[in-house]
Amino acid sequence: MEGHVRERGSKWYYSFEASNVDGKRKRIERVGGRTKKDAEAALRIALQEYENAGLHFEPTEISVSDYMDYWYKNYVLVNCKYNTQVGYEIIIRNHIKPAFGIYKLKSLTPAMLQEFVNNKYLSGVSKHHLTNMMTVLSGSLKYAVHPCKFIKDNPMQYVKYPKYEHSKLEIDHKVITPEEFETIISRFPVSIPGKTEQFDR
Repeated sequence: MEGHVRERGSKWYYSFEASNVDGKRKRIERVGGRTKKDAEAALRIALQEYENAGLHFEPTEISVSDYMDYWYKNYVLVNCKYNTQVGYEIIIRNHIKPAFGIYKLKSLTPAMLQEFVNNKYLSGVSKHHLTNMMTVLSGSLKYAVHPCKFIKDNPMQYVKYPKYEHSKLEIDHKVITPEEFETIISRFPVSIPGKTEQFDR
């Protein structure tokens, strides 16, 4: 977006085109100061504020920690179920922020993310848990590309998933969801021999 400055009387004004309102082009014009230089500086600030309206940070400078909070608030809490919200918050707090929180969002690279994934795999993290971590990273960074346009490319698209060896136990057994677990427990209460209380869920 570009703007213009012009002198009118003893003052300099800046102006720029804003988004259309009711199909009509809207132009914003304000006093920028007493000199052309003052007006140009005021224009730069105004354009930045207009582009980032509603944001409390400069997208190109935001840290991974702050961005994850932004994504969680504006996407996860709006679009995901409660159990997913809880799971994502734990992953962000316990894994993503400790590893990447201090870095700028724009500085994340496929190499950094691949090393993170590899280290989790080598440390013995389960396939299910690592998949969830990668889902959070991939989803949040995809959102940063579109619709947010904070970064131009999603570095997670280049990260390779580690190859887990499937044991017969893993193949023969189906992992149930928390909802399925609750349904089973409600229909078949678990009791402990010698006690009358039901299993505490």
